[in-house]
Amino acid sequence: MKVDIQSLGTFNRLAHEGAEQATASMCQMTGLDAVVDVTKISLIDRADVGEQLAGGDFVGVSFDFEGELAGETVLVFDRAGSETIAEALVPGGAADEAMARSSVEEIGNIMMSGFIDGWADFLGATIEHSPPTYVEGSGREVLPALSEEAATVEGPDAFEGVESGDGDGSGRDTGSSAGGSLDQVFVFKSEIEWVGESVHFYIYMLPEYGPLADVMSSQANAADDAIPVDKLG
Repeated sequence: MKVDIQSLGTFNRLAHEGAEQATASMCQMTGLDAVVDVTKISLIDRADVGEQLAGGDFVGVSFDFEGELAGETVLVFDRAGSETIAEALVPGGAADEAMARSSVEEIGNIMMSGFIDGWADFLGATIEHSPPTYVEGSGREVLPALSEEAATVEGPDAFEGVESGDGDGSGRDTGSSAGGSLDQVFVFKSEIEWVGESVHFYIYMLPEYGPLADVMSSQANAADDAIPVDKLG
């Protein structure tokens, strides 16, 4: 399958703007200063999703969404960052576990509702999302388990023999164009940092492959601008 370059760029900008809107909401509520450092659309090996979280202790909120797009999105804070946010929202809140958790759920709900609603507005379609679910864990454990529908691309014909993204960090093709299974997933990831602090948090959007491919195809304006989907990696 191929996607249009113009629609790919549009989606990347939209994801970045959505992350900026979510971050602005957080800054307004807490008085903290943060910026969106990078936004990237990737097609990576399923096993590599969330690898940059390795070794850290994280909390956050997750949502399911369905409609024109379907899948899951997760807002992830490192533990220290979540305590700072809780303290900014309610002085003394970081010392109370229940209050700290409530603060993460509150800020996460506002941030991610705006993020998802921005996609719906852009597409002129309805995207419903679930109430926020509080999550915590070490490293990638904080991310949801990927279902078989979660933007998975498999099979020897998926990429028409073009080299896939270097999910193993080696720069080698991590799949086989001659009949191996390319068990890979789409990930929209925004990395956000606090100005002057060594604290980062992340927005992961894990869309289901079918609806995402349909939306990208519908946004295409010229077939000549299409590229193999694996070039997202």
